[in-house]
Amino acid sequence: MVGVIGEEEEWVTLCEVEKESDAQTLEIPNLTPYTYYRFRMRQVNIVGQSPLSQPSRIIQTLQAPPDVTPGSVTVRTASETSLWVRWVPLPDTQYNGNPESVGYRIKYWHVDSQSPALVKVISDRLERERTIEDLEEWTEYELQIQAFNAIGAGPWSEVVRGCTRESAIPVGPHEMEPVTAPVVGIIL
Repeated sequence: MVGVIGEEEEWVTLCEVEKESDAQTLEIPNLTPYTYYRFRMRQVNIVGQSPLSQPSRIIQTLQAPPDVTPGSVTVRTASETSLWVRWVPLPDTQYNGNPESVGYRIKYWHVDSQSPALVKVISDRLERERTIEDLEEWTEYELQIQAFNAIGAGPWSEVVRGCTRESAIPVGPHEMEPVTAPVVGIIL
């Protein structure tokens, strides 16, 4: 049985294992990284169940890279040369590591180009939007985002697409050469 610290000692059966009676260790699978646990055990045989053991000391699992992507990634046109990216940050329970080390990476690239992708790093785990600047005008880009912590990076999100705006005509009407219409004369 396992109890997650801070949950009012609510105990949950995590695994049941047939072991030799002289076994000295037990591996418990599927625990959440960077989480505090306490454990209790009981033995079962053909006669019945033993009482639960006293709770173990508090044990913290090791950190691991995030195993999920930020949610609801969207991209919108911000200007002729920028795109606005928005996402839902990871919940605290999915950092899998020290919250102070959590951040995000945005990878973006020009759809019709062989150029390598560029990456923007956001160190604030609570950040939920970023404007990507210095892009080409009237150009389609693809973007992905991932969360990272001190141990490593999580998976990349699904690809989203966005397009920068078309720029205005560089010459205004007052700067253009006047157009003169041909003079047509009528003879009677």
